[in-house]
Formats: sequence, structure tokens, C-alpha cells
Amino acid sequence: MSPSSGGTTILDRDLLLKGLEDQPWFEKNIPLLEIPDKQIQEVYYYRWQTSKEHLVYTGAQYGYVASEFLNPVSYGAPYGGIVAAAGHHITEGRWIRDTRYGQDIAKYWLAGPGFWAATALRKQYMVTGEKEFVGQLANLMKQYRGWDNHYSSSLGLYWQVPVWDATEYTAASYEPSDPYHGGAGFRPTINSYQYGDAIAIAKIAALCGDSELEQEYRSQAESLRIALQKHLWDSESSFYKYQARDDNPSDSLLGTREIMGYLPWMFDMPCDDSQLAAFSQLTNPRRILGQNYITAEDYYERLHRYARTQYRNWQPYVAEAHHPDDDRWIPNSKDYFGVDLRKDQAVDNVRLFFYHDSGGAQIPSTYDLQYWVDDAWVTIPGQIRSPMPTSSNAETKIVFPSILTSRLRVEAPNAGSGVGWGIASGTTDLKRKRLNSTASLAISLEPSVSFHVGSELRQTPQSSFLSYVWGTGLDSDCVSCGKCFLHDGEPPIRTIAAGNSNSQPSVIDITQEPVSPWNIRILNRHLSCIKANKANYIPISHAWHPTVATSQDLRLESIDASRLVYQIPSRTLLALTAKLPGCEVWHDYLSVPQWRPEVQERLLLLIPEIYNHAAKTVIHLDDVGATHLSGQFKDSPYAKFIVDLAAIIRSRWFDRMWVTLEYIQSNDVLILTEDYTIGDAYARDVCHHLDAAHSKWVKKRSNSTVTEDIWEQNTTLKRMTSWIDMEAWKNEHDMHRTLGWAIGILGQRKMLDFRPKQDPLVLIENRFEYFFYLAIYALQQGDYSPLLFIQSLGEDTDPRAPWLRGYSTATWKLWDMGRCHRKATSQPIIRDDKIQPKLQTVGVIETFEYYDFGGDAESVMDYVVSKVVRASGRDPQALCDATDRLFPWSEEKALNMEWKDAKHGDASGSVLRYDLDKIQGLLEKYGPLLDMGPGQEVTQQRLEIAKKMTVALKLNKKGKLARESRLELAAGEADWFLREYGTPMEGISQIRYVKRH
Repeated sequence: MSPSSGGTTILDRDLLLKGLEDQPWFEKNIPLLEIPDKQIQEVYYYRWQTSKEHLVYTGAQYGYVASEFLNPVSYGAPYGGIVAAAGHHITEGRWIRDTRYGQDIAKYWLAGPGFWAATALRKQYMVTGEKEFVGQLANLMKQYRGWDNHYSSSLGLYWQVPVWDATEYTAASYEPSDPYHGGAGFRPTINSYQYGDAIAIAKIAALCGDSELEQEYRSQAESLRIALQKHLWDSESSFYKYQARDDNPSDSLLGTREIMGYLPWMFDMPCDDSQLAAFSQLTNPRRILGQNYITAEDYYERLHRYARTQYRNWQPYVAEAHHPDDDRWIPNSKDYFGVDLRKDQAVDNVRLFFYHDSGGAQIPSTYDLQYWVDDAWVTIPGQIRSPMPTSSNAETKIVFPSILTSRLRVEAPNAGSGVGWGIASGTTDLKRKRLNSTASLAISLEPSVSFHVGSELRQTPQSSFLSYVWGTGLDSDCVSCGKCFLHDGEPPIRTIAAGNSNSQPSVIDITQEPVSPWNIRILNRHLSCIKANKANYIPISHAWHPTVATSQDLRLESIDASRLVYQIPSRTLLALTAKLPGCEVWHDYLSVPQWRPEVQERLLLLIPEIYNHAAKTVIHLDDVGATHLSGQFKDSPYAKFIVDLAAIIRSRWFDRMWVTLEYIQSNDVLILTEDYTIGDAYARDVCHHLDAAHSKWVKKRSNSTVTEDIWEQNTTLKRMTSWIDMEAWKNEHDMHRTLGWAIGILGQRKMLDFRPKQDPLVLIENRFEYFFYLAIYALQQGDYSPLLFIQSLGEDTDPRAPWLRGYSTATWKLWDMGRCHRKATSQPIIRDDKIQPKLQTVGVIETFEYYDFGGDAESVMDYVVSKVVRASGRDPQALCDATDRLFPWSEEKALNMEWKDAKHGDASGSVLRYDLDKIQGLLEKYGPLLDMGPGQEVTQQRLEIAKKMTVALKLNKKGKLARESRLELAAGEADWFLREYGTPMEGISQIRYVKRH
């Protein structure tokens, strides 16, 4: 495979790499291969090119990462990383001569979710011979220990859920009721990975000369090998199998063989050759291949079969529709071929040229010509078609009344036994021309956006539109006073208006051609100028489109996102100006420079004033049709009322805390639907009418009937309750308490939505029970935050659960709960005597942690420090930030989140001063202990350091309003919980905990 030897060229590099983009990169980095079978050879280089396309440069911090999909998906990590295949990325990429790629991937993932990292890195070392990776030993050990909370000491095995093995919807996951998330159990996968990594860590330790560490991990690996053989090997079927973790008192194995049963051999884990009987399944005539043994010819045939899937009619071809067993493609009745015109065009005539190849690709028996309108594909009305052709390349002509569209497509099923159809390669893909005209349509391959700033014209490609408008591209001086916006002064309140370009120097006019026909104007003003001049603007409250949210979070340019960022505010503006002429719109897609945090954060603090100052606000329910809001709910038939009510409250708008905050601050509120129709009634009236209609039908048909009918519409009446609460509280309470109410409404609604697993059809009607069941559910998931609830002033404890706090006044008193979509950060809550945190970090937790600490303060401190050090390393500032967030230094503020109850003078001293050098010294002593195995001496040393930590972090000071410090209070509650529920009781018997002595 070497390209040269002794200066003599053996392989023709140019010929082998012909057709690959960036040929010099492949010449420098990959092993060259030349074999007689040209199909396998071409697929080999194709696979290398595909691998290179998935190497994504993330920046200086992480360098390169390997993506699983070319475009990021919602469940991926930043920059599109997905941990499931990370081990394969390093293992298969170890042949790349530039070792930077594999090392960067390792650095990226070793700070995050786990994979068989040590094994993959050692295999990389076996190829490269470079030992620099041994510097990752501490991270590899940290990641290995990160699986401790999935370890069963009774079995000596680790457990995992199939979906996190990338094997959802398999036999094991179908055992419980949820085939996607279910199936937690002891699997050959995770135990093989941990075994392989233990062996690899031992060998890396040997390279470092640490024989004691080497022996420790070899011992752990051997224990895993023995436990795997003892508990997961099925001697009757001669196979490694899955054992369910829950509801499996006899520790029985799954009866079905799964392909993961072969994974132990990937890491040389089986104890002896007797386990090779498992491979008989591959050669059993009743099982897979029907042969007596696997030969070289068998292997070659499978390799050749895979190579053939990359060809069609002996031409290179890639398709997802290859049949897994047969040498054929899977037909798809929804196959389509389309063209993007890039802007709205008038079209009334389309000609198609179908082809067939006398084989699998045949002329379809029918087809559907569609156009893009209102974000959906619709059949073009009024089509007059020529007869379907009977021969290849014959013209099929369709004439119809003129339409205005930016995209066309043909959807057709496959004919008979055909496996494909196509547009003839010798013709224009989709020929489009106007009647009575022979002029062809010119299509710009790179749409551009024009910005007129006074008499100056600026342009940017649409591919960089987001960077432009979410950066500095829409900056200008204040339209009202003509002054600039100072860096430390008021941020620009940016509104959009309709109208044509003019020469006013501070107005920015945008024409996004050829994507959109609308022109809009951008006006920047100081908030003080808006108030002084009584500018008429309408803020828009909406839930972000997932495409835009992904682009914003990952800082990714996207044509689809840029189109939405421009078109949604534009269409909103057109709808509003038709009803309210002359108004301007504040829409955070264009009004907030999302990628300029110094401006964005200052604008977030002005959200209450932006919405409260406006005379009207519009909420955009972009997933609710106008028909659901058009009728008189009280007079609607019961079936229609249920459908309309469910359609409205099911909107994702009701899920967001941001919009709750905006709604409470607003004055009059109108509703905009998905088709950009403005409702005639104010939102408060819609809410009132829905509530009145609901009361009417409850009297007629009973509460349980109405409730169940709404459940059948995949939503809950409690979402309506949150709307009623928003209306009531926004009219009765001080605007400055908005944050508390917003969290309270949304948090309470989430608790009201919760239903116990014991009887999913029963709705709990008692507030204590809502909170109690949700707290139990959180503890079962490993989230211990219910034990750290803040008690409301004057709140009585309930004898059924004295540890449950805050339930009497809803959830704004509580600690962070919820699924994390952004990492929570430490920040002050009260600014300028108002509750003003960074709202995008409120209401989320960083990770689910298993509740496993004892009751004394030192144990709690040791637990907290261990988690922070494992996540952030020995960083004293990270530890200070985490403890500030867990244990508020100002107990007065923690207990009195309403701004009016906190002493104003206390805000000035809102920053604690820590001795970071002292904390650093304690962390340097603590860190090595964390990597050591459990033992009485190590535990005692950790607790002694933890005790010093409480002093250095000032957590041992008594609170002003309580006899205990916050740390002691949390520790006492934890200790009480363990003592009280040391034996199983109804409702919480599944809670898993480990008490430390």
C-alpha cells in the first residue's frame, strides 16, 4: 500500500486519486490501494472522500470533529457531533497520516459523553506510534469512572439503554412498553466497551511506567470478563444476551439473540474458545447463510455485494433504498424530482421527458405536478395534460392557469415491477417557459440580499445572510435623534416597517432577491427616543422555528434559516399593516443581533419594557389554523369545540417560558395564525370564551368526559389553565415580578400535566400530590433537585413528606428543574432592584445526577466537588460558580425572590470574594484522590479536604433568616430523606440511592 519505495514509484497516484476533490490531501494522508476489482477500489476511495467530508473544523478550542450527518440534527452536540460513532471515527481514521484529526476528536469528546475512547486511542497509537495521547490518561480514567452510576456491584456489570447504544427498536427495547426509550439492562455492548477501555488504560499506564495503575485496571477488566461470562452467556443457545435491569427478580436472559452478542470478540473479551460456538449462528443452514463454514470466497462475496450497492447500470450510484437482502432497490411511491427557481416566478407550462432503460427504471404510470405555496407542496390546479408517453424521451406537456411559485416538483410512483423512474438526461430537467414566449428564465445560482443605507448600496450573499443581520449588518444611528449607540449605553430597539427605499441615512432598506418579493425597512432607535416620540410598534411573541433555533444555537449559516428569518417577519408585517396601517414590528428574528452577545444580553434585560411600553402585542401561533379561532366557541357543537380548543392550546407557544414572560408584560394582545390571519378578538377574550365554553360542556357532559376527550386530542386542559393564570396575573400583579410569575405559571403547568404511572388515565386534583409525584419522578430519574427546594415564608410542611418545599405557592421558589437544552450558568438574579437573570439559562439543569450522598455537610460538599471536578477539572472559578448556583450566598434573596421583599441595600454587595489560590491548592490535593479507588483512607482524606472547602467557599456561615447555613440545610434534608425512606414505601419504592458512611 505504500506509494513509493526507495524512490521508485509503485502506484500511479494521479490515476488512483483522479476525480477526488482536494487530491493533495488524499495523497498526503491516506493509504493508496490498487486491486484488480475496480468496483471495490472505487468504493474504497469513495469512502475516504465521504470520511473527509465529515471532518468539521470547529475552531481553535476543539479543532476537528467527525460528524455523523452532513447537516447538524437537533439531538447532536455542538458542531454536529454525535458520540455514538466516535470510537469508530477514531479507529477507522487512525490510518490518516495527519494525527491531528484523531487527537482533536478525542479532545472534543473526552470532555463530554462517553464512548470506548481508550480502546480507540490505543489503536490509533498502534498505527501512528505517537505517544502524545498518553497525556489524555487522566481524561480517559475520568470518562471510565463516569459510568460508575451505571454499575451494579451485585452483578459486577454495567447497564445501558438500547437507544443510547444506537439500537432502539430492537428485541430488548421492546420488552417494556416504550420500544424507543425502554429496555434498561445489562448488555454485552457497554460491558465490552468498558472491558476494552480498562485493558487500554492499563496498557497506556504501562507506557507511562505506572505499574500500580496498570494492575488496577487489568484487575477491573478481568472482573468484567468473569461477570460477563457468568451473567450474560447463555449456555443453552451459546450466545451472549441481554438481561433486564428492572422487574427481573430471577435475572433471566432475553430469549432472542441480537447481533450485539458478537461485540465481546471485538475487544477479545471471551474467556476461551468454547464461546466460539456463537459463530455457528452465522453458518447454521437454518440461520443466516446456509453454509458449513465461512471461506475467503464468502468474505469476498459480501465485500463485492456491498460494492455493487454503490452502482446502478454499472455507473456510480448512491441511494438509501437498497434492499438489505436482495440485489435490488426498494420502490418508493413518493419519489419526486424538483427544481428550485430561487424566487417567485409566473409559470403556466411545464414539459417533462420521462425515460426508461428497458430494465428497472420505467416510465411511471401516473404522476403529480406540484408547486410550493405557504410552506407546503400542493397539486397545481387546472392541469391539461398530453397523454402519458409510451417511449423514452417523449415530451409530456402540461398547461395550467398561471401560478406564482418559487419551486416545482413531479411526484410519481414506480411502474409495475419497476424500481425507479427519471427525467431524460438529454433534456432540460424541468423545462419551464411562459405561453407565447420563447424566453428562458435566468436563475441566479447565488441569491443575494441588497441593503440600502441612505444612498449607499450594500449586498451580501444569502449564504452569509445570518452572519450579516445577526452581526453588525443592520447597525445604524438612531432614526429619531441621529446619535450613535454607545457601547455601554442603550442598545438599539430595532423595528421593521413597510415601504420603499429612500435616502434617509439612518434607515436601512432590505430587498432580498431573488428569494422574496418583499422590501422592508429597518429602523434603529433608543428606547428613550421611542417613548419620547411615541413610536407605534408591535412586538411579536412567538416560539422559534426549529430550523432557525438550530442555526442560532450552533452559529450555523443556513439558506433555509435565512429565508425564514427574513420571510416570517416580512409576512407578519404585511399582515399587520393591512389591519393597522403605519405600524412597525419588533420581531427578534431581525430585531435582536443574535450573534452579538454583548448587545443581545442588554436587550434581554429590556424585554419587560419593550413589551409593556407597546400598546399592542401579537402572539404568533404558527401551528394553529385560522379556522380554529374564527367561531363563537360557546355556540360551537361539542365535537368542534374540543378540536378547536385542543388545536389552540396544543401550540408549542404554550411550552415556552419566554413567551409567558412577554404575555404577562403586554397590554392588549392579538393573535396571528399560521396562515398570517389576524384574529378580530383580543387574546383575553378568546381565553374567556374558551373558558366559558368549557364550563358549559362540563355541566352538560361532566368534567371527566371533557377531560378525556381533550386527552384524546394529544393535549391537556391544564395548558388552558396556564393561559387563564397568565391573564389573571398580568392584570393583578406588579410588572416587575414577571420572572417569578413566568416560572411559576410554566412550572406549575408542567406539574399539573404530570400524571402518575400507576394510572395514566387519572388526573390528580390536589396540589400537594402534583408536586409530590413530580418530585418522586425526578428522584427516580436521578435528579435530586427536589431535595433542595426553598421553603416559602410561612409555608407549613405536609406530614406526608416534610422534605417537600415550595408547593403551596408554585414553582418560582424552587430549584432548577427541566430538561437541559443550554448549560445553566451562575449569574446574579436581582439587577437594578428587579428580577432580571439571563432567562435562557433559567429552568434547566445541567445533567441528571443520581442522589447518592449522606447527611453530613462534608459528604454533601465532597459530592458536589466531585461532580464539578469531573465536569470542569481543577478549575477554582468553576467550583465557585457551581456552588454559588447550588447554594445562594444571600439566603435572604434565595428565600425572597420577589424583588420588593429583598432589601435594596443588599444588591450592592452581590459579589463574593474568594481566595482562588487557596481553593486551587485544595483542588490540587483533592483531584488525585478522586481518581483513586474507594477505600477508608481515601474517603477520610476527601472529607477532610471537603471540610476545608466549605470554609474557603464560605458555605459554613449561618444564614440571617435561618439557624442553619444552606449547606447544612441541604445536608439535613438529604439525611432525613434517607432515614425516613430507608425501606421501600408506596410511590417511591423505585428510588435508587447509596448512603455513604
